[in-house]
Amino acid sequence: MDLAGVLSPKQLERAAEQAEFRRLLDVQAVAAALHRAGRPKGAATLRAVLGPDRLDAALAGSNYERTVLAELLHAGADRPILQQRFDLPEGEPFYVDLYWPAARLVVEVDGPHHELPLFRAKDAVRDAQLVALGERVIRVPDRGWRAEPQRVIAEILAALREA
Repeated sequence: MDLAGVLSPKQLERAAEQAEFRRLLDVQAVAAALHRAGRPKGAATLRAVLGPDRLDAALAGSNYERTVLAELLHAGADRPILQQRFDLPEGEPFYVDLYWPAARLVVEVDGPHHELPLFRAKDAVRDAQLVALGERVIRVPDRGWRAEPQRVIAEILAALREA
C-alpha cells in the first residue's frame, strides 16, 4: 500500500508481480489495509493493479462468505459492498458481510457458531439497530444454505428487486 503512493502504475504492477511470484503478496492483508486506511494516496492505482474483484473477494471473512458472494453474482446480483462499517448511536461500530446501499439490504452470512445463544442474542441486537436505521437484514445460516442454496439466492434476489 505504501508503494502505491510513490510508484508509477507500471512500477507498482511490476512490484506486485514480483511479490506474487515470490509468494509474498497477501491480497487479503492488502485489502484489509486499504479498508482501514480509506483512500490513501495510490489506492486507486493499487485497486487497478490488483483488480477490484480480487481485492473485494479478499475482504470476505470466510470461504462460506466467498461462496455465497460468488453464487449471488453468478445469479445476477449486483456486486455488494463487503464489510461495510455501520456506526450506530448505541454500541460499538461493526461491519456487515454484504451490503447493497441502493436497496438498503444487509446480508449476514452466518457460520454455525451463530446458532449459539450468545451469538444469536448479539445478532438480534445488531439486526434491530440496522432495522431502526431503515436497513433490511437477511441472515443466511450455514444450515439453511447447505439445505437450500437456490431458495436463499432467490430470497436475496427478490429483496434486491423490491428496492
